[in-house]
Amino acid sequence: MILIFFLLFGISVEAQALNISIKLDTNKIDKKASNGQTYALKQLQEDIDAILSAPELGNASVGVCVIHPESGETFYKKHANTSLIPASTMKMFTTAVALELLGPDFKYATRIYIDGEIQTSGELNGDIIIRASGDPTMSLYFMKDPLIILDNIALKLDSLGITSIKGNIILDHSYFDDEIFGPGWAIDDIPYPYSAPISAIALHDNKVEMQFRPGLKSGDYSRMTMIPDNSYLRIVNNVMTVPTGSPTLIDSDTDPRSGVIDMQGSISMIDPGMMIKTEEAMSAIGLSIDDPVQFFLHVFKQRLEKMGIRIRGSLLKNEMLNEPIDYVGLKAIHEITSPPMSSIITIINTVSHNLAAEMIFKTIAKEQFGEGSFAKGAESMKKFITKIGIIPEQCAIVDGSGLSRLNLLSAYQQTLLLSAMHRSPNKEHFLASLARPGQTGTLKNRMLKSLAQQQVIAKTGSMNNVSCLSGYATTRDGEQLAFSMMMNGFTVQDGIIRNLQDMICMRLASFSRK
Repeated sequence: MILIFFLLFGISVEAQALNISIKLDTNKIDKKASNGQTYALKQLQEDIDAILSAPELGNASVGVCVIHPESGETFYKKHANTSLIPASTMKMFTTAVALELLGPDFKYATRIYIDGEIQTSGELNGDIIIRASGDPTMSLYFMKDPLIILDNIALKLDSLGITSIKGNIILDHSYFDDEIFGPGWAIDDIPYPYSAPISAIALHDNKVEMQFRPGLKSGDYSRMTMIPDNSYLRIVNNVMTVPTGSPTLIDSDTDPRSGVIDMQGSISMIDPGMMIKTEEAMSAIGLSIDDPVQFFLHVFKQRLEKMGIRIRGSLLKNEMLNEPIDYVGLKAIHEITSPPMSSIITIINTVSHNLAAEMIFKTIAKEQFGEGSFAKGAESMKKFITKIGIIPEQCAIVDGSGLSRLNLLSAYQQTLLLSAMHRSPNKEHFLASLARPGQTGTLKNRMLKSLAQQQVIAKTGSMNNVSCLSGYATTRDGEQLAFSMMMNGFTVQDGIIRNLQDMICMRLASFSRK
């Protein structure tokens, strides 16, 4: 039945890969209607109904809405006003507001100051001050090696003749408040990189990657590498090498906030008869950093010392000082400038970058209200959505990434946002930021070899028992429709739900009024 559905609408797909039970009434395809457009629309609605009648969704809460972003014409709706958890489709709202309020050309500027005199001996009789700006781009997603940023600061100090620093290295992270986790975030997520703490400074996405390779023989400790190398974290390597064919299982049973991380588990030996590259034998695990400011300072100190610049003072946060820093009399010696906002939101929406989304969420709040907090970020968002026809009292917005289960939106509200951005002067930037099937990002392996592969751009949203997909689908007639599919509370595998969403996208791509 599924294969017949796809053949009828000219969609090429491996139907056997979709483990879904759906029955479609194909007899209706041959019927003639006096009004072709009305019949075509009615057939579209019946087909989407049939997909959503799959038993796999029988115990789920479902909200679906498809509208024309220019005319507002409704193509399909089912429980479209029901409030559901949006997961990462919340990022559409965050990035849209960033474009509208900050502008596509907005750039972050992190400045480096010296407070003191440089002696003829090469010693700085004073402090180095780093004024963080909320820049989320000191990351492998934006550059090949973010540590080059630190090396460039060191080179600037070297060019000034500085060989040692008698004072302290101070990081002023007051651009944001001190709340590092969003309201309603799951405590079990905290050790993982996708739930990295939010701060006004973010080096290497506020995470480290632990890479493990087997030892020379079974029973040896594994060979461990930490990226980036740093003196902030203390790692105990209890990952053992086990015989070839044994499972590789690596985990941490220590709260990283303790400063000591106990890595435990096993890694399998390499079969000498197999041609395996070193990279293929490696196993990696990511861990978030508990204190991004101290992490940055420790890595920075290491890079300075590697360049031959000695540090005699301490590594301090701005709140450790007796009084606020007065920048008026200080000399800025270096500036780190980010890519423009249009590039930042593309990374956020394409790969669903949680930390970057939260950082621009707080940036919006700081720029609009002078307070970089979750509460003010939510206020900024609600102020914006009011202008596009969404009633703030009928939704809940508490963070910028969608990690919180306290966020609540409806499918109709999502399509209102998509419609507003479709009419915005920033339309092209917003549309370009969304993921595309078959390309790098969250849709890389979805809707392949189908008509929808070239005609759908969207944002995914996933967490346990939650799967959403919202974006734009271009029909056979060239009409671009705004759609939102929100599925909450299902108990089957996520892949089955994604397949149902993809089938609806395929049907939208095949739709014609003619």
